[in-house]
Amino acid sequence: MELNHRIQWKKVAIYTCLIAVGFTIAFVLLAFTGQVQFGKDAPAWVQAVGSVVGIAVAITIPLTTSRRDERRKEQADAAKARTYALHLMPQADRLHNRLRSVNLLMMDPDDEEEDEMARALEVLKDATQLDAWGYQLHELGKPGELLQKSIAAAVEALTLLEDQDFYDRYNGQIVDDRTGEIAEFEKPKPATPALLRAESLAEKSAAALRELFL
Repeated sequence: MELNHRIQWKKVAIYTCLIAVGFTIAFVLLAFTGQVQFGKDAPAWVQAVGSVVGIAVAITIPLTTSRRDERRKEQADAAKARTYALHLMPQADRLHNRLRSVNLLMMDPDDEEEDEMARALEVLKDATQLDAWGYQLHELGKPGELLQKSIAAAVEALTLLEDQDFYDRYNGQIVDDRTGEIAEFEKPKPATPALLRAESLAEKSAAALRELFL
């Protein structure tokens, strides 16, 4: 496939056919004007013309067959991608809705902070779960890539939220049971940028999956 794109066989066939036609026309004109003397050399000239035409045919026929096979494969790949998309669209929607809910939970000032974090973690863990069909995301092209990136960003946000939850529970400190020494650890990075990025990518992936059917 890569070789076909690099060589551009369609142009090769066109140019070969043009050369063959041009050679034949030139030969006929030369014959009519007397520039070509058939005589004993006639078989050689006929063989030369036949060779050029044969080369053109030898290139054109395999190229046509190859292009037809490529079109069939493209159609089969597109049909397979739509089959995967039918199953993954609800999961993409679910991911987008869960991420939006998590962002709203993290911004809601009315609930207790611990309750917010617990619910956000529960919702986000559920959002990042894909069944076996998730292993076919690479078959979907750009929509699958967007969904992969969205899941990756959601997993990153989940890790950051878990770090934040651990930090908050222990006030950024941990006590060594043997020595009684208190160790402090760094405050984790905020999860909001990853959450917002994941939500945006999930929305785009859901829209891109639907475009496969337009």
